[in-house]
Formats: sequence, structure tokens, C-alpha cells
Amino acid sequence: MRVSVIIAAYNSSARLICAVESVRRQTMQDFEIVVVGDGATDDSEELLAALGDERVRWENLPTNWGEQSVPSNRGIELARGHNIFFLNQDDLWRPDHLSTCLEVLETEGADVVWSPYLVLPPGFRPDMRDTPGVQLLGISPMHPQFYSDVFIPGSCTAWRRGALDTIGGWRTAGEVTISPSQDLLWRAKRAGLKIVGTDRPTVLVLWSGARQGSYKASYRPEDNVAWLDALTTTPWLVDQEIARASVSTIATLIGQPPLRRLPRWSAKWLIARFCALFGIHPQVPIAKIRYSRKGGFINFIRAMNDLESRDFTSDTKSKHL
Repeated sequence: MRVSVIIAAYNSSARLICAVESVRRQTMQDFEIVVVGDGATDDSEELLAALGDERVRWENLPTNWGEQSVPSNRGIELARGHNIFFLNQDDLWRPDHLSTCLEVLETEGADVVWSPYLVLPPGFRPDMRDTPGVQLLGISPMHPQFYSDVFIPGSCTAWRRGALDTIGGWRTAGEVTISPSQDLLWRAKRAGLKIVGTDRPTVLVLWSGARQGSYKASYRPEDNVAWLDALTTTPWLVDQEIARASVSTIATLIGQPPLRRLPRWSAKWLIARFCALFGIHPQVPIAKIRYSRKGGFINFIRAMNDLESRDFTSDTKSKHL
């Protein structure tokens, strides 16, 4: 099997089905979808079974870990594909996401590939115009080279199976100060793996934290449904949004000279250099100030989703099940 798509899921079945559908509508069809519930208690299993697609597999962890790392690691263990893709249950893929990333993996000899992404604000639909807040992100100042200060969601990343084996998978929220997905990329960089960005944004990010009540049973993901429909019925509307959002950044996507680099001897440059000497992600010092402890970033995200805070550092259970 060429690709395994891993989705960590928790009590948001309507959004999950949209994410899964965006995979099932890919132009490249040699894949499986491994959905791992993080102690889910909703109807996700029943809705996935109703799809009647043997490529979609479900496993629910007996314990709720409260974050993405453990279900993602379990997904890696269950995966049968030569390449591993991650997708957050909030997000959607354009139909050519798999084929675009696979092409870069193969032609560039990359170990890890990421795609730039479009962030869609709450309430914004494909037929609307002049809505502020649409952003095109995930573009490195040295694109297509990896730059650790650029935030890249897990939904945008594709991995050779051996690359994940090399670095040992995800570390849990209780082990890191920054986002576990950024720690994963940082460790890949430190291990000398080749990380390459695509020249085409193929991911739509719909932050759950920006959508009030997104984990309540009554929540209806109307944004997700509308954009999923647009991806296949009116794809030019998605293209228009990307074109509008990329006015100031498209130069990096077509091989123009890099954007600005940090001036030498600036405070941020010195901190980044110091951290690099000791193998520390350059965002760690700021994260320690902002979130105070390991797991703080995930608790910040949980608070945005109206979920209770947890002490991830006291969790001694293994991240591999």
C-alpha cells in the first residue's frame, strides 16, 4: 500500500466525516485511512462504518489522553502504507494533496514533505467576498527549504515510513514545551532528514479553537461542510481564495529569492543560535515564558476549545500502546 492517512479523533464526528471525505475524494486512490479515537464517546465509529469503505479503519483508545500524540503514534503502529500522512479532524485536503506531496517525496528524494495551507476564519464560506482573516501560511523564508520558525500543522505533512521510525514518532504533550507536531519536525531536522515544501497549497485549515463550542454535541460544522463541497464542485472558488491570500507571499512559491532573514546579532537571532547549539527548538524559550511548563501549549489549545486543563507532566503512561 502506498499511503496510510492517520487521523486522531475525539468527539467531533461531523467534522471527522468531512476530513475523511476529503481523503476519499483524492485523485490518488491507493491509500488507507486509520482513524484512532482518543477515548471517544460519540458516534464516530458508527458514522465511519456507515461509509461502507474498507479502506477506513477505526480503533478507539481505552483512555482519553487529551491530545494528538498518543493516537497518532498508535496510528503509525497500525499503518500499512509506505508513506504516512497526518490529517487533523478539523481540516480538509484539496483533491490533489496526496499526489502533490508524493511527487515531491519521490522526485526530491525527501524524507518529509509539507504543504503551505489556507486558514479560513469562522463563518467564511466559499461564495463570500472581501472577508478579512483569510491567510496563506506555511511558507518558509527559504521555501522550499524547511525553516523551524514557520508553524506547519500535522495536516500538512507527509512522511516516509522510515523517517518516522528514525526519530521514534511523536513525543507527548508532557514531554515538550512547544506543539508536539512542531517538535516532530524539529527532531527530523536534527536527525538530518531532508524536509521539503511543495509549491502548491493543498490544505484548508479550519481551527477548532476559533469556532466557539466546536466540541459540543450540538455543534454543526457548517464551514467544513461548505468548503468540502466547494473542493469538488466549485474548486475555482478555492483557487480564488488562495490567489487573493497569496498576493504578498506568492513570490516564494515560484522560486524567487528568499524573504528576509533574521539580522545577525538581533536578540531573536542570538536566541535561535544558542538554542541550536544545544539542539533546542528556537521557539522553546518563548513557549516557556508564555505557557510556563511542558504541556502548556496543548492546554492553551484545549482552553480555546472549552476543554478542561490537564497536567500532562504527571502522566506516566507510555505513549506507545
